[in-house]
Parts: sequence; C-alpha cells; structure tokens
Amino acid sequence: MSSPSTGPSAEVKPGSTLCVLHDVGPYHEVLSLAPLEVFADTWLLKVDSLLDTARDPSQARVRYATTLDREAITRLRDAIDEALRGEPHARSSLRSAAGGSGWPR
Repeated sequence: MSSPSTGPSAEVKPGSTLCVLHDVGPYHEVLSLAPLEVFADTWLLKVDSLLDTARDPSQARVRYATTLDREAITRLRDAIDEALRGEPHARSSLRSAAGGSGWPR
C-alpha cells in the first residue's frame, strides 16, 4: 500500500498523527495515522519499525497497515479507552500465568 520509507516519519503528510509505540535500545516502532486524499473521512493507519542494527538501519519496515474510516477509528479509540479503564496487571502475574514467557496463552 505504501512504498518503503527512509524512516518512520518519512511519508508523513500534513494532518498526520504520530505515536511512538516502542523506543527501547536498538528497536523503534511508530504508529502513524494519515488522512487519505482519495477517500473522504478515511485514514491510513500504519506501524513502522526501525532496527538500529539492521543491514540498512535507515530503512523502515512496515509492520502493519490498514485503512480506517471514521467509525473504525472511533471503535479503536473506544477499545483503547476500555482497556485503560481496566485494572492493570503486574508483569510478574502475566509471566507466571503464561508459564514464564511473559505472553498470555
């Protein structure tokens, strides 16, 4: 859907919104929401990653991309709000529930 960029913000268009999801050590992940000019009330949601130790560390990798209309963005926002209202889980309880891996099963 989009061509490779030279960084997570290389294709940022006016009106785009960026959110750093992960920025620890050599790994970086950025979510962007950019309005699509060809479809009214539609945005491109994209998650790009960069790895400082990659063969070409300036080359972002598209991890996920989709288009969302206003209703879908509203549902996404509502789901995030609902998750944030929930009770936070301690990392140690997740680790033990998942057999030590840190991922729920």
